[in-house]
Amino acid sequence: MRKVSAREDSQNFARLLAEVAVGETVVITKRGQEIAKMAPVSSELRGTDAERQARIDEFIRWLREGVEFPKSFEFNRDEIYDR
Repeated sequence: MRKVSAREDSQNFARLLAEVAVGETVVITKRGQEIAKMAPVSSELRGTDAERQARIDEFIRWLREGVEFPKSFEFNRDEIYDR
């Protein structure tokens, strides 16, 4: 775990965010007091690989089935550009 000042955080946010993305935890201080912590999202919140794959598969199935719109929603290409 690394500590940085709020000033350093604001000046180097992208670099610190990249460090967090690879697993580093960064504590942000202001006048010596810890005020915030940047940490990677735990894998518990993201779900297991199987759960993620199931969500992806469900989304792909939904895309392939398509979405039905009511008849009143029908329009042709010319009507789109006339608006």
